[in-house]
Amino acid sequence: MFEALLSSETAESAAVSNQKRFKTRPKSQGMKVMRTARKILVVEDELWSALDMEWVIRKLGHDVVGPVATAKEALELADELRPDLVLMDIRLANDDDGIDTAIAARQRFNIPSIFVSAHGDLPTRNRAASANPSGFIEKPFTPETLANAIAQALDPDD
Repeated sequence: MFEALLSSETAESAAVSNQKRFKTRPKSQGMKVMRTARKILVVEDELWSALDMEWVIRKLGHDVVGPVATAKEALELADELRPDLVLMDIRLANDDDGIDTAIAARQRFNIPSIFVSAHGDLPTRNRAASANPSGFIEKPFTPETLANAIAQALDPDD
C-alpha cells in the first residue's frame, strides 16, 4: 500500500531525513539496543509514522515486518511471519479497527501489541485495555519513548 504512495526514491529520501532528525539526539537519551533481533510488525496507515517506527525498530537491531495499513494485511502477515510484537495504530485504513485487530492477533497467534495512536482519550484507552496491550503510546512519540516501550514489551523482566 505504501509503495503506491511514494516512489522508492522518495521513500529513501524520507528514511534519510528521519535518520538525520533522530541522529541529532544525544546518546544520554539513547535507545537500548537489543542483543537478539526480534520481528516487529508495524500496522500503521500514516506513512510518516510508519517510517519513524521502522527507523526506531531497525536502530534497536530488530527486523521490521510490514508496514501494513489494514487489519486484513496485519493478520495475514502475523499468520505468515509470526512476529514477536505488533506496533498497532487504533484507526486503520478502510475504517478498520486496530483494537479488534490486536485482540485477534493475540487470540489467534499469541502476539502482544503496543498501541501507538493519536487517540488517547479515556473511552478509547478503556476500550484498548480489552486487548491486554503491552503498552500505549500517544502520537506524536519520541524515538526513546517507543524504544523503551518495545524493550519493556519484549523483555519485561529486564
